[in-house]
Amino acid sequence: MAQVLSTSSATVTSTSKFAFHAYGSWRFDDLRMVSDSLTSTTTCSYDNANELLTMATGGTNTTFTYDDWGRTITKAMSGHRGAYYWRFGDKLKSYTTDFPDETTVYYNYDGLGKRRNRCENPQSGPVTWWRWDLGYNVIDEYTDSDVDWDIEGLTKTYIPGMAEIVGSNPATGAYRYYSGDHLGSVRRMRDGNKTSIATYEYDPYGGQYAFSGLALNQGFTGHTWEPDAGLYYAPYRSYSPAAAHWLTRDPLGMTDGPNVYAYVARDPVDYYDPLGLRKYDREIKCREVARTPEGVAYLCIYIGHHSDWDSYKRCAEDCKAPFLEECAGFVLGAANLPWGLAYFATYALCLSHCRDAYINQTTYHRARKICIRHWWGWKCYVHEL
Repeated sequence: MAQVLSTSSATVTSTSKFAFHAYGSWRFDDLRMVSDSLTSTTTCSYDNANELLTMATGGTNTTFTYDDWGRTITKAMSGHRGAYYWRFGDKLKSYTTDFPDETTVYYNYDGLGKRRNRCENPQSGPVTWWRWDLGYNVIDEYTDSDVDWDIEGLTKTYIPGMAEIVGSNPATGAYRYYSGDHLGSVRRMRDGNKTSIATYEYDPYGGQYAFSGLALNQGFTGHTWEPDAGLYYAPYRSYSPAAAHWLTRDPLGMTDGPNVYAYVARDPVDYYDPLGLRKYDREIKCREVARTPEGVAYLCIYIGHHSDWDSYKRCAEDCKAPFLEECAGFVLGAANLPWGLAYFATYALCLSHCRDAYINQTTYHRARKICIRHWWGWKCYVHEL
């Protein structure tokens, strides 16, 4: 049974670029050097149900309590208190807090359990709204200045796993492109001129230890960061990187072992959990989706999510999915065009809609032809699908 009993941290002292040889080619990465002297140690205690009870850091204790359903209901430290309120079983309804670096926030959900809006003051607003695709990808974000519950004020359009477009009109908005690591964590953002506008560094369990530029939005393993409560949002659970712990039990039970609060069975370097249900690594996810009808389209999006062509090819060889080589050719061709990343992102979005059309009993070949016909623009967003 895996539990995090203690962690140690050190001060970042410098950044250097290193080259190393792997898979027959040279790769480059930014590595951070840290001092040898540890600056803080956190020690944790748990009950027999693996509920995190205390975290002690530098003589300061943070305590947690739970309800009969195993949901976290309070967090307290040094006279400050935060309270979690739940609805529909596992959906966080609100979080009230007097911690100095947090803000009271309220959430609402639709009938499918997807989070639809958040606000700090339900009486006056503003309200942040989200629209989703048929899966669990946010495609639009709105900032509404009032609380009349009409969705207004488009501010961002998302191309899942690859980019966000800032502005009320996606055709003229400012692109921000994600660069990710092997887990899908956003490590850097660039604008349409390829200029770096943000960098993010995480500890193994997702805590931010260094960043520059824009505030974090899509972060650790691609999850949405909620700064008000210090949580990452997954469709089925909320995750606290500070505690390396989910706030609620795994809805699937002990699928990842007896500790139903543990993040990816305490192996965050190799695995990630996109939904808050179970751990995945790249090969598991690849093989799983390749066996589904929409596997080819999903895999074409998967390469863009991880920005790693070599890994995609290895994944493709392992999956042996039908049409995979043809699909890979389309993706590679799109990426090599002028302004290839923007074209590729639109193509991947189109593929996502093709996938949805296939699920709705539209034949794959027809959907694929539609997608190819319209991959160069947003027409795929509205035509025939």
